Amino acid sequence: MKCVLATVLAIGSLLAPCASQQADLEAELLTLEVLRQNLLRPELVNGQLYLIAQINSNDAAKALDKLVAKLPEAHRYIAIRALGLNESEEATKALQRMAKDRGDLRVRRQAIRVLASGDQEDLDFLHNKRLKYESDLRVRALILELLMNRGQPNLDKAFLTAAKSKDTVYAGVGLEGIGKQKIKAGLKIIHGALGHQDVPYRLAAYEALASYGGERQYAAIIEGLQDSINVVVRPEIGAQLQRAQTADEVSAVISHCMRSKDLGLVTLCVEALVVISAKQPQLCSDALLELMRSPEDKIRSLSIEGLVKIRHTGLQYFLVDLLDHSSAQTRSDAAWGLSQLGDIPPETEIKLVKMASSERPSIRIQALRALRWFPNSDLAYLVINDCLEDELWAVRATAVASLELFRRDESLKPLFWLMENEAGRVRSDAIKALELLTGENFGASMHTWKSWYADQGDTYTLPTKEQATAMINARKNRSKHNGTIAQSGYHGIAVPSGGVVFILDISGSMNSRFSPTETYYQHFSNTLAETVLALKPDTSFNIILFSSGVRVWKSELVESSEKNCLEAQAWLEKTTPGGATNIYGALTTALSFDEAQTIFIMTDGSPSAGEFQMPESILAEIDRINRDRFIQINTIAAGSIRAEFLADLAATNGGKAVDMRKNKGKVE
Repeated sequence: MKCVLATVLAIGSLLAPCASQQADLEAELLTLEVLRQNLLRPELVNGQLYLIAQINSNDAAKALDKLVAKLPEAHRYIAIRALGLNESEEATKALQRMAKDRGDLRVRRQAIRVLASGDQEDLDFLHNKRLKYESDLRVRALILELLMNRGQPNLDKAFLTAAKSKDTVYAGVGLEGIGKQKIKAGLKIIHGALGHQDVPYRLAAYEALASYGGERQYAAIIEGLQDSINVVVRPEIGAQLQRAQTADEVSAVISHCMRSKDLGLVTLCVEALVVISAKQPQLCSDALLELMRSPEDKIRSLSIEGLVKIRHTGLQYFLVDLLDHSSAQTRSDAAWGLSQLGDIPPETEIKLVKMASSERPSIRIQALRALRWFPNSDLAYLVINDCLEDELWAVRATAVASLELFRRDESLKPLFWLMENEAGRVRSDAIKALELLTGENFGASMHTWKSWYADQGDTYTLPTKEQATAMINARKNRSKHNGTIAQSGYHGIAVPSGGVVFILDISGSMNSRFSPTETYYQHFSNTLAETVLALKPDTSFNIILFSSGVRVWKSELVESSEKNCLEAQAWLEKTTPGGATNIYGALTTALSFDEAQTIFIMTDGSPSAGEFQMPESILAEIDRINRDRFIQINTIAAGSIRAEFLADLAATNGGKAVDMRKNKGKVE
């Protein structure tokens, strides 16, 4: 009878996991014991721990405290995090005791992390009672870093003390603090660390130099790039140059662009100027214009990219001249630049038409993108139609996107043909183009589209773009009003057929509570598993998990068979989050798959690991890699991520962005 009662309580708890429910503690603990017997659903135990915490009584806190000692590791740290949600005095005492406990290092570290996410009283405890007295220097490094990230004041002395330590992890946090707080007394320590044999510590010193700023510091970074001990980590050090802001700092970067004979160094400096140019166009414009005349393909490419960001006056005419350059890469870059700027001189159309038949796919793609600026040209329209039969899907998809802008009645039949004969992204794009052109939405039903078209008669003409948009919006509003709109696809974004790569964040912050019964990882991994199980037969897929590093499920994309989908679900359930956030590494891994046509990336935190961590740097690098691939990147933002960064990533790469931090899944 007791076992039956417990089961009933468990079911009731799962059906109504309301945060405001003040369930009896004894019943909730009994439910927890029942759930612990279900080895197939361990995530339910974590949810129950959060429910116990929300009782907000001293007794509930004491119960969680006892559970920490007897729960297996998979649930122990969730119990500690749950204590952080309990607002009683006993919860605070338990966490503070754990933060001092010498018994289990991992428990101590977890308790410190939970306290660091608390209120000012918790931060003061870590600052005044733990930072100075903690004997384990790695734990002290964790405390100092967490306090720094929360903006705790009066840490200058602690940073200086840490920076002098022989423990490079602890000292590295000290260097970071000296740089961020611009502590002049510690500048000599930073410079002294630039030649250290420990690579992470040396990189921390260069990052601290960039944070501190000033011409001397940026000159030291460039000098470090020329040091033989930094050959392997040159990209990581060079990325620090991209943080230059003042005229003196930018001047230091430019001067080495102009006078260095080291192509690798010059490339890193120009990459920095490209990122800097978005914020300081006046400081970078003349230098980039001069560098565009470089004899090196890579330098010309980067210079064009920077000038396009600046939208340099008259750049179109420079780019038109480069369409005849001897370098195929430069011709492709010039066409890309024109496609981004528009206002292309009319006589350029003939050059672009010829380039659209180039043997190089990158030139064909960029020429087609530029030809979209000639929507009234019959010649450009014919060329784009011819490219609908190109051998490469990326070229065909580019041609489909161009048809949307030309808005011609005769485009419907080619799009119908693509629906019948294409698969993957091109077919999905053709269906979307039909909706944007006509304002109608018959989905993937070829029969319905043809029946509708036959009913229109020979006199049918397309609505204007404004009229089509109004029709689409009116249909969406009617669906919402009638309560029939549904969240389909992956977080409201339709998953196209073809090759799809799902990227999911498994950093430590994904252990945070998303709802009373789920962590962020549980919620988003469950959603991903449901999405994978619902994939269409003509979709192949792969999954990438990332934290500090990157984990790939399969070495290639696989078909969406029931066997593969269930295997993917099991793989997700076995994963435990932890570590930093290597967004750049995850994206480049996904882009490396030849079969990939669409990418979805979900993350709840800002970049904190990997070769590139500045959002502007990641955007620039991914844009270069994906420019000729035409892979669509969709983004889902949650937690503390800067959603604007992910929105820019999606917009630049033809995708959609969902911000889960507000409006619960609104697609933008």
